[in-house]
Amino acid sequence: MITWWDIINALYTALLAGTTLDGVKVQLGASAEVPAAATVLLVRGGSTPPTKHDTVAGEQILFVECWEHGPADDNTVAYRRLALLEEKFRAALNAWVDSNPFPEAQISAVPGEFQPDGDIFRPSVGSRMELNIKWRPRPL
Repeated sequence: MITWWDIINALYTALLAGTTLDGVKVQLGASAEVPAAATVLLVRGGSTPPTKHDTVAGEQILFVECWEHGPADDNTVAYRRLALLEEKFRAALNAWVDSNPFPEAQISAVPGEFQPDGDIFRPSVGSRMELNIKWRPRPL
């Protein structure tokens, strides 16, 4: 049975091993500090455990935070960097789903919108996205 840990750890491992996010810090869990460099945080959200009556074996929500930094006097730099980081994450996510790290299951990832941090951490800027990952057994 696939657990929330299996999901978050497989994505985390793939992001670290891949080349799409070279130069970006990838971290499990959030901290009280706002990252001062390009960072992707994977934070556990709610999960739906499987039951014998489900057509979907399981669902796991992850929150993905992207953080970038720019000069205090030029917001366009940080915004541009954040937009690129969000696109890089989406590309890495698509590659992870395509590689299917769980041979016994079919997985899908439904990303939500990146929501802004409200620009309250200048010169850092961040965004947060809810990512819904679903899996079910492969058909025989």
